[in-house]
Amino acid sequence: MAEAVMVYSRNYPPKVDEFEMAGLKSHISEEIRAPGIEEYLAWAERTLVEEALREKFSLIIGKVINLEVDENFFDEEGRMDFEKAKPLSCILGPKGLTFTCPRDAGKSADYSEILCEEKRL
Repeated sequence: MAEAVMVYSRNYPPKVDEFEMAGLKSHISEEIRAPGIEEYLAWAERTLVEEALREKFSLIIGKVINLEVDENFFDEEGRMDFEKAKPLSCILGPKGLTFTCPRDAGKSADYSEILCEEKRL
């Protein structure tokens, strides 16, 4: 999938079919016009809230309006089966990209555990 991601990530002219170029299939979105990529494990549909352009980077802030997952890779409690899913991640460095597959570290936590005491309900 790393090679397909690299092909799909390029900046093509508007009339080029990026799915065809990368050998991927489209996944119909529920709430937005743009399709997702069928071969992914999850699909987050977002709307643009704000874009901040700077000299060396841009910050894009979006609001997730629909989130879907391929249930074949998750258990009944919503935990991912990392061995089966083999999720792909990308780490950016000074000389380029490195693709990795994260693994389960054996620790899970509720979101409430990262809140300060006064913020917990």
